[in-house]
Amino acid sequence: MMDVTFNSTFAVTLQHELHQPVLSLPLSLQIGDLTRLTTDDPAQLAIMSHSTDATVVKQALVTLKSQVEQGGVLRVWWSTMPDDWLGYDWLCQQLADTDAQLRQVMVPLSQVIT
Repeated sequence: MMDVTFNSTFAVTLQHELHQPVLSLPLSLQIGDLTRLTTDDPAQLAIMSHSTDATVVKQALVTLKSQVEQGGVLRVWWSTMPDDWLGYDWLCQQLADTDAQLRQVMVPLSQVIT
C-alpha cells in the first residue's frame, strides 16, 4: 500500500508516524490556473504546479504511475483544504479508467486555518 498526500509537510509528518514512505504530490492547487488539471501531460502539470521544485512533482507522478501499473493499493490522505480537495478530485479522475484500488482517509482539521 502506498500512502499519498498533497502537502509536503503533512507527508513528512505522516512518514514519521507510519514509519514508511509517503508519496507527496505538492501540486499547489490553491493558486494558479486550474485548467492545468485537465492536461494529459504529467510533466506539464508539474511545471505549472508553481511548486518550488517541479522535479519533485515529476518524480512523484512517475512513482504514482508505477504503483498503479503494478496494481498497488493507494491510500490517499486529504482534508478540506483546497490543495487536498482538488488534488483528491484530480487523482480520482486519473484513476477512473484503471483497476487501481483507492482508499481514502479524510483528515479533520482541528482548528480554523486562515
